[in-house]
Amino acid sequence: WHLALDAWARQRAGRPLTRALAGWGAAGLAVLALCWWDLVQFYLGLFMLWGLAEALRGKLAREDLWYRYVPMMAGLLAAAVRNPYLATHGFGVSPVMWLGWGVLLAGAPIAQRQSWVTRLVLALLPWLAGWALIGRYFPAYSHFSSLLWAKLRYLNIRPTDPACLTFTQRILWAPALNSTSWGLLWEWFPALLVLTGLAIWSLMKRVIRGRIIPDSFPFLLVLVAASFGAFVLFFRFHVWLVIFACAMVGLWVGQLDSRTQPGWKRSAAIALLAGGWALEAWQPWMGPLHRLWAPAKETAPDAPRWDGPLFWGRPNVYAEETDALMEHLRKFVAPEPVLANFGISAAIATYGGCPVVLHPKFETPEIRRKVQEYGEALFLGDEDEFRGWMEAQGATVYVHSMGEFATIQPGLQMRYMVNALEPATNAAARLFEQRPEELQHFQAQFANRKYRVFRLKNSTVAARMANHLAGQAQVALENGALNQAANRAAHALRLDAENETAQDVVRHASALLEAGVHAEDDLNDWADMPAWAPAQPWQEK
Repeated sequence: WHLALDAWARQRAGRPLTRALAGWGAAGLAVLALCWWDLVQFYLGLFMLWGLAEALRGKLAREDLWYRYVPMMAGLLAAAVRNPYLATHGFGVSPVMWLGWGVLLAGAPIAQRQSWVTRLVLALLPWLAGWALIGRYFPAYSHFSSLLWAKLRYLNIRPTDPACLTFTQRILWAPALNSTSWGLLWEWFPALLVLTGLAIWSLMKRVIRGRIIPDSFPFLLVLVAASFGAFVLFFRFHVWLVIFACAMVGLWVGQLDSRTQPGWKRSAAIALLAGGWALEAWQPWMGPLHRLWAPAKETAPDAPRWDGPLFWGRPNVYAEETDALMEHLRKFVAPEPVLANFGISAAIATYGGCPVVLHPKFETPEIRRKVQEYGEALFLGDEDEFRGWMEAQGATVYVHSMGEFATIQPGLQMRYMVNALEPATNAAARLFEQRPEELQHFQAQFANRKYRVFRLKNSTVAARMANHLAGQAQVALENGALNQAANRAAHALRLDAENETAQDVVRHASALLEAGVHAEDDLNDWADMPAWAPAQPWQEK
């Protein structure tokens, strides 16, 4: 929307007031987009880079400065201060802001009348100041720059030997930051990129022949080229490629004037557009084209499949097994802290009622370090080491996802991420998946074909949580909330079967309930109850 409103303001807004309102409106849309998704920095960086290039050439119009870049910088500065996420990650000293300040300095009317050397010096001043403050921004995105370097170093092909990469590079080189292959390219965009190529070729011919084209074409061409390059390195950037490619096709369609184009050319272009739209719309409904001549690979033969129209969503999802796991966690574990991998942790936090140890928000160095320690403890450590690390994180239950030793795509498995493709026979992961009967410190509580749940035995964390729950059960018993007292005491005993307070509460509450004693204010809505466990049960008070 920013791109469209900005183009309209430059092409159609006649009066200065209309241009100013459109400029501030476009800036507001861009800032809102940034607040919703931090990858909008990619687009904003290109926007500012284009403005800086114009300013250095001495070609930045006064109207563009005041109606495009000043509103944009005002909005970005406000977002950098007021938005909690952007403020925490130091967006105010990000390269996007350096570029923006450079545009304002080098693009000022007085600077535009100076030599290019003066404008260059003015443009570099924010970079010098920003580099001194890079420590506030770089830690949040250093992992991304590390992955970029690895992709360039290995020519965009992931090494089969994990020792060639660092942990950060290994774990990020996966969907959706995978490198784009020819297969992915044509699977996702069988028609759009062809239409985009035709659009660029047609518009370039108009430029060569000296015909009038919209002023937005050069900038849009840069956007398409930059997003395509980023898309080749990181598949996630397909979002930007689609937006800019569609804008380029739209620009081309706008030039199909019947007064300047022969009838057959215009008809052929319209036919190509209609065919391309139909093909792109057909894929989400019926699936990629290659499925017509090549059957899909059986990556999870037993997983339920959607065999109807609308080919979207995650494949190979073990829905029934996941539902069974969530039911078990809600009934027998919640709200104890749970350790699980990325694939299931979000569902556990959302539907299982349990806090989780691992969080996939990789912009935080502490989280990246914790994920690495988890993988190394699971595949490089034995059961004792894994138990020690898990208990240090405050978890009492471990959910193991089966398939850690699958032969399909080992480069996307945690054992590749920690450089342990062939873990030792006594590795904790081998015990959880292959020989659970040999575990000494974990008790199996639940299992299906995809997930296994293990409770930590003799856990000091569990003992402290049991004391906390037993105390709440005692208070509930004294207040006459018998069901609440019995339930919390029973949960305390699942954590620590030797807890005497919980044993006493269970005996008294059960006896009163059997005698027909019921309190009118007994609580049944567990969602409205206070937390069962202290915020940090692994820390002594």
